[in-house]
Amino acid sequence: MTDTALDKSLTEKAKDAATTAQEKVSAAASATADAAKSAASSTRDAAKSAASATVEAAKDNPYTAAGVAVAAVAAVGAVAYGVSKLAAADKPKPKPRAAPRKRAPAKPKAAPKK
Repeated sequence: MTDTALDKSLTEKAKDAATTAQEKVSAAASATADAAKSAASSTRDAAKSAASATVEAAKDNPYTAAGVAVAAVAAVGAVAYGVSKLAAADKPKPKPRAAPRKRAPAKPKAAPKK
């Protein structure tokens, strides 16, 4: 074999390998995209189903739903209050200032002597 034939053979092998790698990557990307679409679709369907079930439960039991909502708001408020107290406890407290000294009353000036 000549050097030119060897170069062509290596070039063709490299092209074939690149084409095969490209096809494999393309197939893997396509499969991943399909799986992501399927997962997104099933997640969307599950969310819609959960939302519909929640709305139906709230319609069937409005007082219970209102109670749950109030409890949720109270829980969030309690957590926020607790966090604010913890944050305030972490801050260093300022040193108390000393009370100002009371001055003795000024002595009356003596009358000038004649």
